[in-house]
Amino acid sequence: MPTRTRTLMIAAAVVIAAAGITAGWFIAGRNDPQPPAPVASGSTVSTFTMRGAFTLFVAGAKLAEGTPCKGTGMYDDMQEGTAVKVFNDAGGLLATGSLRRGVFVAPQGATACKFEFSVAGVPEGPLKYGVAIGGHGAKPVTSELARSWVFFSDGP
Repeated sequence: MPTRTRTLMIAAAVVIAAAGITAGWFIAGRNDPQPPAPVASGSTVSTFTMRGAFTLFVAGAKLAEGTPCKGTGMYDDMQEGTAVKVFNDAGGLLATGSLRRGVFVAPQGATACKFEFSVAGVPEGPLKYGVAIGGHGAKPVTSELARSWVFFSDGP
């Protein structure tokens, strides 16, 4: 095989291998939340407590308001103590909290199980956060909303 052809084939193989390694590294990094970057010694980062609720609508439930409840079916992980994780826009884990005990509510004639939560130690700064509850995917939350009241639901 001529030297030029062999050199081009080796160069192409190196480029393809590098692209594969880079793609794998990128994909693995996006699925593996990283802790926030360390803060320089002596500096402080302002934090806040994110507060909110997740409402799981339940068709036809006949419970008195305030009765304890928990999720079922695809939401069977929705119960007191389930992790609530806050991520930055790059997917890095910033802080973790948990759901409080679910209570039955009947807003505007609907029936639902409502879980309040709080996550302390959320760093100030990002314009957008991601919030994941239990094993469910992260939902985007604006910086403004993150500092007031975050509301999620599985329905209307």
